[in-house]
Amino acid sequence: MPRIRSVDVSARQVAAALLLSVSVMASGLAACEPATQPPHTVVAQLYGTPYERGFQHGERFEDRIRSLYTMLLTNSILPFLNRERPDMAEMLVTYAEDRYDDGMFSYLMLLESGQNIEPWIPQEYIEEMRGISDGADIPYDDILLLNTFFDSMVGFRAMTFFVRALQAPKVIAVDFGDLTGDGIDNDGDGDVDEPGEGHLEPFDPSQYASMVEVPADTTITISLEDEDGVSADLIRYQVDQDVYYADSPEVTTTVYGDSDEGMTVAYTPSGGYNPADEYTIYIAAGDNTWVDDPPPGHARMMRDMRITFTTRGDGRALYDVPNRGVRDGRFQPTSTAFAVRSSATTDGQIRLGHHFSLLDANTIHKHTAVFVHHTDSGYSHAVVGWVGLIYGFSGMNSEGLTYGVTIADTLNMPMTSQFISLLFYAQLITEGIPVGMMGREILNKTSTVEEATEWLRDKKPTYGWNWLLADANRNFTAIETHANVLDDATNIGFYPYNADTSDASNYDLHGEMLGSVGTDDLRITSHFQHYKDDIDLDLFGFHIQPQRYWTSFYFRAVRTFYELGDLIEDRYGELDSRAVMDLVGHDELVDQRDSMTATVWEPEKCVLHYALGKVPATAAPFVTLDLKELFNGGGQ
Repeated sequence: MPRIRSVDVSARQVAAALLLSVSVMASGLAACEPATQPPHTVVAQLYGTPYERGFQHGERFEDRIRSLYTMLLTNSILPFLNRERPDMAEMLVTYAEDRYDDGMFSYLMLLESGQNIEPWIPQEYIEEMRGISDGADIPYDDILLLNTFFDSMVGFRAMTFFVRALQAPKVIAVDFGDLTGDGIDNDGDGDVDEPGEGHLEPFDPSQYASMVEVPADTTITISLEDEDGVSADLIRYQVDQDVYYADSPEVTTTVYGDSDEGMTVAYTPSGGYNPADEYTIYIAAGDNTWVDDPPPGHARMMRDMRITFTTRGDGRALYDVPNRGVRDGRFQPTSTAFAVRSSATTDGQIRLGHHFSLLDANTIHKHTAVFVHHTDSGYSHAVVGWVGLIYGFSGMNSEGLTYGVTIADTLNMPMTSQFISLLFYAQLITEGIPVGMMGREILNKTSTVEEATEWLRDKKPTYGWNWLLADANRNFTAIETHANVLDDATNIGFYPYNADTSDASNYDLHGEMLGSVGTDDLRITSHFQHYKDDIDLDLFGFHIQPQRYWTSFYFRAVRTFYELGDLIEDRYGELDSRAVMDLVGHDELVDQRDSMTATVWEPEKCVLHYALGKVPATAAPFVTLDLKELFNGGGQ
């Protein structure tokens, strides 16, 4: 197919560099129709020193940067975060101070966090942000906030999730009846018919089934506790697609405890369960409080807890049954990244697919961009992101080194270290190198997966992040990272793994591959596969728990992980670029509300296919960009 390119040259010359806004509308795939450039997306080439590239960026996109700041932060995120101040001020006394009044809580919290991050940022990115500030005539603090708010916000979000979990009902125990005497290891602990085998207390959320080979006529009883009591009116009990409440004939609720702080919810299906089948329970509940600030008035609600089990005759062991849940439209998929090569593909070449989802706020998709950096030192590189930001969550350099990164919610983060050291006087500020700037650094300074892995190894992350790296030598590696705020030598916050079936480090404790269905694929979503116990700490009466206990992303990420694995396995050996795009945009893997960017990278050819500018991102067509041509001076 013919390649069509339009070039818009900026009027300002900085040193000897030019700003080129390049829109490439082509498909490198013979089987597809010509793609149309997404309406809100531009491809921009930036040249020269970090400051010069920042100035070009700011001058070219001044209006769009102002629009993004106003629409995303001023009108959306800042007012929303201000709603969290009452809970935060109740727990952290700093935020009760007058200076956080009059709607200033969220702005000051994010700015103070950004200023705390700034000393960790490599100087060249400080200069690039100053260039954007000068080029767009926007205060530097606003550009700093815009470039650090993702890292600050995810930490703040984790703290709010944690505080809500502390205040809401909790699942204390799940009872599947008396399972002794059946000769089966129902709970997967390696013992058969031990006393109380059908009773799980304390209850531990898991990516696997909680119990297997349960009698079809069993009554399952879930115990909930909250210091303010559990409201029967707010019980929601779902079995697969069927929803029940406390007044449903199949459900019986019983209050217990000296202060009526507990409630059991017993469910007996009319007609029993089907034998040799798999079921998923979702349980949610609220307490007996009523909170008016922020409005509207509400009880404190727990997140949905997901529990999977099998009935007698299914035959699978517990760790062979994933806790993937059912698709009912309430739980959107999380971010994904995956790489395939060799036997998984039609031509042996390596490809990396990435789909990042977090928030759109009817705004972010209108400000997307692909930035191609021609640096005065290091490797030229491209990142997919947004105007005003100097980074993206995926990118590639001129050597073919490629990355995609996803969030992994964790309390093992710098904000928690503030809490550990200062307790009620802590602030919601983070530190470390922002994740997108880490991505920029590995693209600028390294050329292979091995080099990038070593560069990342000793860098302090701002939060929990999962990385997927691929290079032109057909190597790939996934890396789980957190901040290791406890300085735990056995939980250091850096764990690389790949698809080598002969390496024990690529398996979990139950003998399952951490991220692969074969020898030539690797995938990540938004949860830890290795660091399942990312943190577990008792501190002054607070129990700081692993991610699976509190984040609303956990069960969504687990489902996405298994669905993606199934899709890769079904297409093994058939995955060309078009098929990888199809996976990135598959209905089971796309957050319909907060999808932000969708990319497919070909490291051996230095080719990018991107879908941007709509919600979800994959509602836009994939557009093909020949990065090798641009890295080598194409379009000048």
